[in-house]
Amino acid sequence: MCGHARCAALPPLTAPTASCPGRPAIRRLQQVRVLQGTIRCLTGNHSDVSVGAHTLHLMIVIAPSLSTDPLPLSREAQTLWAKSDYEDGGAWLPLYQHIADSGDVARTQWNEFLPTATKVLIADVFEGDQLLAAKTLTWLAAGHDLGKATPAFTSQMPALCEAVEEAGLPVHPAVHHRRAKLPHAHASFLILRRHLEQRWGFSRKQAARFAAVPLGHHGAFTAPNPHFAGYDDDLLGREPEWHAVQEELAEFAAALAGLTADDFMRLADLPLDQPTAIAATALTIFADWIASSTDHFPLRSTPRSP
Repeated sequence: MCGHARCAALPPLTAPTASCPGRPAIRRLQQVRVLQGTIRCLTGNHSDVSVGAHTLHLMIVIAPSLSTDPLPLSREAQTLWAKSDYEDGGAWLPLYQHIADSGDVARTQWNEFLPTATKVLIADVFEGDQLLAAKTLTWLAAGHDLGKATPAFTSQMPALCEAVEEAGLPVHPAVHHRRAKLPHAHASFLILRRHLEQRWGFSRKQAARFAAVPLGHHGAFTAPNPHFAGYDDDLLGREPEWHAVQEELAEFAAALAGLTADDFMRLADLPLDQPTAIAATALTIFADWIASSTDHFPLRSTPRSP
């Protein structure tokens, strides 16, 4: 977005994952390269940048912890998990808490780390409204993992999946064998696109522009399988209970960011261009990376204290 030669020389976002979809190390390297490019562009520093403990420490010190909900959440929403020790399910993090953590870090990035010139560039797409730009980028970062509110993701941990089912969210037995067909980033895209279409009246094309940001939070923008376009699959959650909790968490992310109905009416007609979407994705990746640090955001099963 800054046009600097070194940033322009970064590899395309989709190249490594398109050629090596099954290699996590390559995907992780790609994310780090995106983060390095993000720091260069957003701080105006085009020297060699390493994304390491110092940067992480600065962000954690400044970022507040959100301890209260702007909306009351249902039992179903509170039962869904985002992070786990992947052992016996004894240590885990509620999805709503990761939504709050990611949104807080993104807000801090905007308020404390982005240069004024960068904010002005991004805000140009939002008719010069920096507040709307900040709220929108915070919302997209907060909602990047909405796709974890699905049977496909929930079924990865049997103990936690059992608790989700006990809360009233059904998980079909076949999901356990098919879950890899719907990565959670793809599910996030589908859930947010549907939410913007059905709740706020966005056109499909406009809804997809915004939903592409969560889609790309692992460094690739591969479109979901067309099979899921009708939102009628056990992996996504075809039952009304799943639809309801997905909408609830989408509203929760928007409320955390402070977006109003009037804001969504404006966003429905704003031309979100590719450079701005890439910048929003980069901020989302950075926010998720920091909010996923268990040293600073430890696994637990209850809201954090202030």
